[in-house]
Amino acid sequence: MGWKFWDKPQPQARELPAPVQAEDARQEVAWREKPGAHERHLQRRYNNLLFPAARRVVTAEDVLAARRMDAAEYKDLVDKIGTINLPEDFPNNWNEYLTNITDQIDTLKRRARQIGGDMTQIMHHLNSTRSDMGNIWRECMKNRPESLRLYEIAEAAARKYDEEFRGDFGNQLLRDDPCIPAGELAPSLLCEDAKTVAAFWEKLPEANRKTFDKMVADCIHGAMAEDFEIGTVREQLLAIGWPRSPAAA
Repeated sequence: MGWKFWDKPQPQARELPAPVQAEDARQEVAWREKPGAHERHLQRRYNNLLFPAARRVVTAEDVLAARRMDAAEYKDLVDKIGTINLPEDFPNNWNEYLTNITDQIDTLKRRARQIGGDMTQIMHHLNSTRSDMGNIWRECMKNRPESLRLYEIAEAAARKYDEEFRGDFGNQLLRDDPCIPAGELAPSLLCEDAKTVAAFWEKLPEANRKTFDKMVADCIHGAMAEDFEIGTVREQLLAIGWPRSPAAA
């Protein structure tokens, strides 16, 4: 069968970031408006009493290294997107062929969320390509109502996954190459907005909540010993059900 696709501009790799303009950790860092995952974690740690003292120190070299890692991950993502081709003529096993491409696109979309930063162009390109492919799939199955019904069920599940809110924190936790150390999950979560905190808490298994709750308590008590103002994370604590009653502690 023959299908004609129009050309779409491929997302382009970003240039490597310019050096950070801070000379030492005492100076303010000009953070990116939409930092990648590595820079975002430095931003959480920077001068933050919720973290151990040594982890609050972030140098210009640290930020530059994080930005280079973010840029490298972005470039790798763009390179992988460039390998997705939708030919004019599909093979006889078009069902398997389109399934494989769908899986590739969904994997790349998940990775884009995990990398962070400004992914507007990337997500638009992937969603547009996936939409084109879906239209082809429906055309191929227009005389097979049961197959078409099952396909639409699968597509609805994929849309639900895409629409589920996780926030940058939640997406970064799904990385196979973590950029948030396990020992810094509690202070990192408290750096996020209340909506993100609530989404994390909702997905956290009940069996793990008591342990994580203690991690949060230890983090807060340690910070308050250094005059941390607990009111700055009031909304985040409310999102995980604080204050606890004595029976729930």
